[in-house]
Amino acid sequence: MTDSDLRSRYEVAVLGSRAWVAALWDEGGSSETIARAVHAERRWRAQMRPMVDFSLFRRRTFLGASVAILGFASSAQVLMTYLPLYLQNAFGLGAVAAGFGMLPFALPLFFCPRIAAVLAERISGRALLAIGLAIVALGNIATAALIAANGTYAAIAIGMVVTGCGAGMLTVRLPRCR
Repeated sequence: MTDSDLRSRYEVAVLGSRAWVAALWDEGGSSETIARAVHAERRWRAQMRPMVDFSLFRRRTFLGASVAILGFASSAQVLMTYLPLYLQNAFGLGAVAAGFGMLPFALPLFFCPRIAAVLAERISGRALLAIGLAIVALGNIATAALIAANGTYAAIAIGMVVTGCGAGMLTVRLPRCR
């Protein structure tokens, strides 16, 4: 690849099609130059792959799944980020013990996707996402209520298990949307 090829690609990337107009003007606009420019432009556009295909957001299913995972990330993952700190401060656990104290949330993440995979064959992906989010919401409410009531670790662990089950339901690979 020559320096002029690199310069042309840089100009196309930065300036878009206007770079070819400038190149044609500099070359004098011969028919051969115009034909080469049109051919190169078509090849470049054919190879172009967008990093993010925003047209996916026009599909209601994709948009719903995106909103669902945003809801999960803004609720359950935030709660589970701060929960080890709570376990350390409220129950006097060390860092390692608080990490092990998160197992009631983590273990269902390994087992519930298998259950969700079986369910995914029988119900739609939309219904599975709704069920998973509802379970996460119940688990979050239970955990928060038990923390507010100064519950024991065993009681709080029940809410963590429920949240973990819902999170596991959300991490299954779904079949194509029906």
